[in-house]
Amino acid sequence: MSDDRVVWLVRHGEAEGSGDVAVGWGNPPLSAIGKQQAARLSDLLASVRVGRIVSSDLNRAADTAIAVARPHGLSVERFAS
Repeated sequence: MSDDRVVWLVRHGEAEGSGDVAVGWGNPPLSAIGKQQAARLSDLLASVRVGRIVSSDLNRAADTAIAVARPHGLSVERFAS
């Protein structure tokens, strides 16, 4: 019996005020574009078997993870950055 596992590493959507600039350790929320990106990612991964979703506690990362978790009925495990 095979226990193959796949790990997906996903970067958060665009954050408010970032545009083409890295935000670093700041904690802005997702921009309107970032929310659209998270929704598209959620749609893309909705048919993929997902058993666990982990995120940093930064707003932009957690909000992206929550969007991906929603169609799977999963909660997001958040860890301090």
